[in-house]
Amino acid sequence: MPSEPKKRIEIGPLRAGMFALQFGFVVGGFVLGGIWAGNYLDGRFGTAPLLVIVGMLVGLLLSFGTLYQLFRLQM
Repeated sequence: MPSEPKKRIEIGPLRAGMFALQFGFVVGGFVLGGIWAGNYLDGRFGTAPLLVIVGMLVGLLLSFGTLYQLFRLQM
C-alpha cells in the first residue's frame, strides 16, 4: 500500500518571522548561557579563558542541534 505524500505547510510571513525569532533566542540563549557558565567556572577554578571558550562552543553545538530539530518540525 503506497504511503500518502506529506502535506507541505505553507510558510507565510508570520511563520517565517516566528522562526527567525526562535533562531535568535535559541542561539543567543545557549551561547550566552555557555559563556556565563564558562566565566563562572573560570573564576572558580582559575582557568581563564579556557572554560569560557568551551562554554561558548558547547552553546553553539546545542543551539545548532536545537535549531535542526525546530527546522524539522517546521517542514
